[in-house]
Amino acid sequence: MTGPMNRRGRINSKLLVAVAFAVVVGVAVTYAARMLTLPQVQVTRVTRGPVVQAFYATGTVMPEREYSVRSNVAGILFLEPGIDKGVSVRRDQLLARVISDDLEKKLKQAKAELKEKQVRADEKASPVLMEYAKREQALTAIHDIAEREYKRLLQLSENNNAKVVEIERALDRIKTVWSELEVVRAQRDAKKLELQKDLEIAQSAAEIAQWNIDQQEIKAPVEGVILDWPVPNRTRLAVNDHVLMMADVRPDRLVMRAAVDEEDKNKLYVGQPVKMTLYSFADDKFLGRVKTVYDKADPQRRTFEVDVEIARTDGASSQPTTRADRYGRFAPGMTGELAFVEQEKDEADILPRQALQGDSFYIVRNRRLERVAARAGVRNVTRVEVLGGLPGDALVLLSPIGKMEAGQGVRTEFVDPRVAADLNRPNVDVFRGGF
Repeated sequence: MTGPMNRRGRINSKLLVAVAFAVVVGVAVTYAARMLTLPQVQVTRVTRGPVVQAFYATGTVMPEREYSVRSNVAGILFLEPGIDKGVSVRRDQLLARVISDDLEKKLKQAKAELKEKQVRADEKASPVLMEYAKREQALTAIHDIAEREYKRLLQLSENNNAKVVEIERALDRIKTVWSELEVVRAQRDAKKLELQKDLEIAQSAAEIAQWNIDQQEIKAPVEGVILDWPVPNRTRLAVNDHVLMMADVRPDRLVMRAAVDEEDKNKLYVGQPVKMTLYSFADDKFLGRVKTVYDKADPQRRTFEVDVEIARTDGASSQPTTRADRYGRFAPGMTGELAFVEQEKDEADILPRQALQGDSFYIVRNRRLERVAARAGVRNVTRVEVLGGLPGDALVLLSPIGKMEAGQGVRTEFVDPRVAADLNRPNVDVFRGGF
C-alpha cells in the first residue's frame, strides 16, 4: 500500500513544480512583453563644461573700406606701366591718365590769353597804358605852356601892356588843359583797374584749365592693393566712369563683415565679444569684437551689416604655424561663421539643448517619466545651463516628449551628453562653428 501512495505523492510534487515553473515563465514572459511594448527613450545626465549663449551669422573677410577709383574727366584711358590687378601701390601714386585733347586745347588758349593780359596790364610794357601816358605827357606839356603864357601876361599887365581879356583867356586855357589832363589820368586809372580785372580773370581761367589737366591724372587714394581692374587700357571714358577698385588689405586693416538678422539687431553692441571660425582655417577658432553696427537694414534680406574687428591675441592653432603666419594669410573674400556672445560661462552644469522641452525637464525614475520645472540659464543651439532642480544622478529625457505624459512607463537608452549636444549642430553646409 505504501508503494503506490509514495508514487502518487511524487507525481503531485512534480506537478506542483511544473505548474509553479509555468507560472514563473508566464509572469516573466508577460513582464518582458509588457516591457517591450513600452516606448524607448534616450536619456543622459548632467555634466560640467563651458556654455555660451550667442546668436549666429555668416561673414566675409573684407577691407574696412574699399575705394572706387573713377575718371575725373572724359577722355582716353592710359594706364601707367606696371599697373594691374593685385599690384600694391603707394598713396598718391600715379595709376593712369585720362587724356582729353579738348582740355589740352583749352589750356593752351588760356595760357595765351593770360600772356596777353599780363602784357596789357604791365605798366611799363602795356600799349594801352602807354597811350594814356603819351596823352598825359602831351597835356602836361600844353599845361606848362599855358601856365608860362599866363605868367607872362601877368608881368605885362603890371606895365599895362596886357589886356585883361588876354589874361582871362590864358587862365581859361590853363583850366581847360588841366581838366583834360585829369580826365586822362582818371581814364588811365580806370583802364588799369579794367586790365587788372582782365588779368585776374585770365589767371583764374588758366588755373582752371591747368586743374582740369591735372584731373587727367588718376592717383591712388590710399596705400593698398588694386582689387579689380575691369576697364581695358585705351578705353574712352566719360566723367565719373569706374576705372578700378582698391583697398588697404593689410591684415590689421581687415574686418569680418557679417549680415545679422533684424531680430538680433538689438542684441548687438560695440565691443561685444565674437567667436569666429573661417573655412580656410578649419581647425582654428578666432576671437573678435564688434567694431561697427551699421544703422540701415538691407531692404531685401532684412539684415544689418556689422563689422567685427579681428583680435590678434586669441586662439591657438593646431597647425605648425605661428599666429602671425595665420593672420598674415588672411585675405579679402575668406568666409566663415560668427557667434555673437550674449552670455558665457567657462564652467557650469549643462545638458544637451534638446533636454529643455518648453519650460520643463523630464527625468526617468523607476522607469517612469517625471516632470521637473526647468531652471535654465545660459543656452545656445547645442547646450543649456542647469541652475538647479535636478538630482545630480538623474536620467534626463532627450527624446521629444510628444504625446507621452508624466507617470508613463518607458525604456531608456543612455546617450553620452557630448554626443547628444553635437546632434544639435546645424547642417555642416550651413554652419560649422559649434561654439
